[in-house]
Amino acid sequence: MNSAIKICRYSIAIDSAPNARSSSGEICGALIEVDGGYGCLQAWPELGDPELESHLKALREGKPTPLGVACLRCCQLDGAARKSGVNLFSGLVIPDSHYLFTGLVSGAEFDHQLDRAKNRGIAKIKGSLELKSTLQAVEKISEIARVRVDFNSSLDCEGFEKFVSSLSPQALAQIDFIGKFLFGP
Repeated sequence: MNSAIKICRYSIAIDSAPNARSSSGEICGALIEVDGGYGCLQAWPELGDPELESHLKALREGKPTPLGVACLRCCQLDGAARKSGVNLFSGLVIPDSHYLFTGLVSGAEFDHQLDRAKNRGIAKIKGSLELKSTLQAVEKISEIARVRVDFNSSLDCEGFEKFVSSLSPQALAQIDFIGKFLFGP
């Protein structure tokens, strides 16, 4: 690669786990800039990615990892759009299916999220390996909306079977999908 790569590291403090294999705390990544275009490089070692530092080292050496290649492609697309005066976000609407419950909570916040799910007719939740709380949330949400559950590559076959067999017939009928469970070790 002939263009200079600029790297700006960041960290984000998070209050709740972003997926079932991570804990709350801090997420680290890097904003990458090449030729006026930007991309984000954020590895998830908990989900099998190499550590962020190995991706950054590979970028600096001109031998990007697959995640680095994807980031550089984002830089290329973003840079071309910026040079052409195109706003890549213009006209985008977040699909109803991507309304994410921010946590498996109870009380006023959960009730507010239920109201939003009812208005949209669908909600997505992050599945937790603490299946009881996930089941309770699915049961409650399924009373008023369709439900998408994403376990972010953390649920094995046994856990999947336990989860599905524990759902009421009414809740099971409201499941739009259950995503990202593991097959194998």
